[in-house]
Amino acid sequence: LMLCIVAVSYGQQTDNIFRKYKNDSGVMYLDLGGNIEQFVDMKDMKSDVKSLQVLVFSEDSHPDQSDLDKINQALGTDGYELLIQANSKEGKAKIYVVDKGDYFTEIFAMVKADKYHVFAKVLGEVYYEDLQEMEFLKDPGSFGF
Repeated sequence: LMLCIVAVSYGQQTDNIFRKYKNDSGVMYLDLGGNIEQFVDMKDMKSDVKSLQVLVFSEDSHPDQSDLDKINQALGTDGYELLIQANSKEGKAKIYVVDKGDYFTEIFAMVKADKYHVFAKVLGEVYYEDLQEMEFLKDPGSFGF
């Protein structure tokens, strides 16, 4: 029973970051469920995105290191695989996925730049070729943050 409780606790860590910080000062939170095409241009894509959550910390706010540690641990134990890791002088980005063969069912992105820290979570059926075209994962500024 204890192992089940621990596994469930870790599985919720990627969701907990959104719950914990969404109402904090200096944080912008966006939660889109259902038909997100009214906010995100997905025409000509075969992916079916069911939900999108975005959490943006301004340069005056940031997540606790203990929360970052929990997320990294959860990503390692919940079936996420690191798909993309990019480093530049502007910042760092990591995109993790749950891979179902032809498509991804979950995507968790972390972006750290000079002026912001971003977490994004996508649920649905997302095909790799469409992932490359999703501006909201490449540039959080596409939402006007």
